Amino acid sequence: MTALLLALAWLLWLLLLGYGLYRSKKSTGKGSSFVLENQCTVLVPIRNEREVLPAFLNFWKSQKQIELLFIDDHSEDDSAVWLKKEGFTCIKNEGKGKKAALRTGWKHSQRPFLVHTDADVLWTPKAWQQLNDSFAAIPELRLCSLWPQVQGKWADALDFSAMGLHAQAATGLRLPFLASGAALCVARAAITDLGAALGPSNSGDDVFLLHAVVANYGPKSVAVFDCPELKTHGKDRWLAIWRQRIRWVSKSKHYQNHAAQSISLWIWLFHAFAPVAVWASNGWWALLVFVAAKACLDFLFFGWAKEFSLGTVALSLVYWLYLPWIPLMGWLSKASWHKAKAFGDN
Repeated sequence: MTALLLALAWLLWLLLLGYGLYRSKKSTGKGSSFVLENQCTVLVPIRNEREVLPAFLNFWKSQKQIELLFIDDHSEDDSAVWLKKEGFTCIKNEGKGKKAALRTGWKHSQRPFLVHTDADVLWTPKAWQQLNDSFAAIPELRLCSLWPQVQGKWADALDFSAMGLHAQAATGLRLPFLASGAALCVARAAITDLGAALGPSNSGDDVFLLHAVVANYGPKSVAVFDCPELKTHGKDRWLAIWRQRIRWVSKSKHYQNHAAQSISLWIWLFHAFAPVAVWASNGWWALLVFVAAKACLDFLFFGWAKEFSLGTVALSLVYWLYLPWIPLMGWLSKASWHKAKAFGDN
C-alpha cells in the first residue's frame, strides 16, 4: 500500500510538472513589433576557446544588427588575437572568472538588453527566434533563459534535460527557481535596478540573477524554456560531471528564493525517504515494484525514451539513488560562494 501511494504521489508530481510545461508553452507566441536584434549586446566570456570559436560564429556572422562582445578571461591561447583579426570586438576581463567577465561586459554595453552565452553554445535561427518571441509575447518579462541540449555523455545530457524540464515547468507555475546561463537574456533596466538595490555584490551568476529579478519584479518577469535547438558541449568524464553537479548544488545553501528551497527540498525528501518507507512497510518486493514504476514514469516523462538505449534504461532505474546523494554531497561541500545573497558574488 505504501509503495502504491508513493507511486501515485510521484505520478501527481509529474502531472503538475506537465501542467506547468503546458502553461509555459501557452505563454509563448509572436508579439506585435518587438525586435531583439538591434536592441541587444551578446556577451561571450572566453578562456582558451580558440578551437570552438569558428563553429560558434557560424550563426552570429549573419546577425548584422546584433552587437557581439567577447570578454577575454586571461586566455593562454590566441583566442583574443584571432577574434580581432576576424574583425570582432574582444576586451580584457577586468577581474577573474566568468562572473567578473560578464560584469565587465555590462559596463561596455549601452543597449537595453544583454544576452549571456558561452563560446561552446551552437545557436540556430529557431533558438534566436524563440528568445525574441518570448520578450515579444510577455511585456513584463525582464529575464529569459533558454535551456540547451547537452552533447556529451548520455547521463550528463539526460540529467541536464530533466533539470531543464523542471525549470520550465516551475516558471509556468509562477515558481521560477532555476536558469541556464548558457543562453540567457536580461533587460539592462533590471541590472541597473538590482545594482542600486543590492549594492556591490552583484554577479553574473545565472541562478542568483534569476532569483534577484523575481524578488524585485515578481515571478511573471522571468521565463525559462527548454530549447532542443540550442546545443552545448557536456562533460566528457564521469568525475567531471559529478564535480560539476556538486558545485552547482553547493551554492543552493545560499538561496533565498522560496520556490528553490521548497522544490529542491521536496525532490530530495521524496528520493531520500520514499524507498526507505516502502522497504520498511512492505519489504524488498514492494521496493522493487516501486523503483520499477518510478523508473517507467521518469523514462517516459523526461523524454529519455527518445534516447532509448541500455544506458537510458539503467539511468531510469538508478536515478532515485543518484538524486539524494548529489544534494547531500553538495550541501556538505566546502565550495565557497561568498556574498551570495539574492544576487550573489562568487
